[in-house]
Amino acid sequence: MTLSIAPAAATARANEAAAFEKVLGLLAAAHRGGEAARAQALRMNDKLWSAILQAVGNAESALALPMRQGLAALGVSVLREQGRAQPNLDLLIAINQRVLAGLATRH
Repeated sequence: MTLSIAPAAATARANEAAAFEKVLGLLAAAHRGGEAARAQALRMNDKLWSAILQAVGNAESALALPMRQGLAALGVSVLREQGRAQPNLDLLIAINQRVLAGLATRH
């Protein structure tokens, strides 16, 4: 049995997925591009994960507490990786792909 998704929730999830897809495209392009492409991809990934951390830190979030805690821990790890002198783009891509996959399968 599948649960129906309220239109607002479905729209929010679609927007979240679109944000991850955009950042994933930028991270992939950073492999082929120069330093400017890398800097842009990392800047956008930072914005995405900073927004996620802000959202899951909101006590009024509709997400269950364990999900919020997991996303917060993941977000802190992503931002820590981005703070390194040479962030591992493959790791950042893999994390974002998994979150995107979770958005696609969440019912």
